[in-house]
Amino acid sequence: SEILMYAHCLIGKILNSRKDYNSALENYGKAVEIAERMKDQRILAHAYTEMGTIYSGMGNKKKEEFCMLRALNIAEQIHAMRVVYESQFTLSAFYKKQGDFQKALMYYEAYLSTRDSVFNDEKKQEVLKKQMNFEFDKKQALAQAEAKKKEELAQAEQKRKDVLVEEDKKRKMIIIYAGAFVLLLVLFFLIVSQRQKKIIATQKTEVERQRDHVEK
Repeated sequence: SEILMYAHCLIGKILNSRKDYNSALENYGKAVEIAERMKDQRILAHAYTEMGTIYSGMGNKKKEEFCMLRALNIAEQIHAMRVVYESQFTLSAFYKKQGDFQKALMYYEAYLSTRDSVFNDEKKQEVLKKQMNFEFDKKQALAQAEAKKKEELAQAEQKRKDVLVEEDKKRKMIIIYAGAFVLLLVLFFLIVSQRQKKIIATQKTEVERQRDHVEK
């Protein structure tokens, strides 16, 4: 039903642009029926606005006035303020053409007041949005700076640990090399000592042999 409602509005707009007013009104009428069942006030306001334009093209002032007033009334109920001031401006122009300058002035003044109010509200919302964006960007920048600081501290700590690990490795290698050197030195002295003992034993044996030979 919702898709059908939008379809009738679109078809009505196309037919209106081709000045096929009756067919355009028929489609907008069907859109109004669906919108009323669905309680879609925005579509109702839109449809009555467009129907007012169609009746204007047809020269039916009474129905044009009814549709525009209906659109304004619905827009005011749902606080669709842009539609409100657009309807007020249209009604001001309508009554001016009819020579009812009092109503024309009344709706024109209402249009100016509503338009200014809408623009001021939009301006306030824009300022508030910018302020919120600034606060968000500020918090995000602080969070990023904090995260970067933590990352740098973590990197520094990891670097310190890496240096300690490297120094520990070097220390262990020095101990290993020193131990190996001491072991080799001990083995060297043992070998030299064994050789000397062997030489001394050999020399002693030779001396004893020569002494026994002399005694004989």
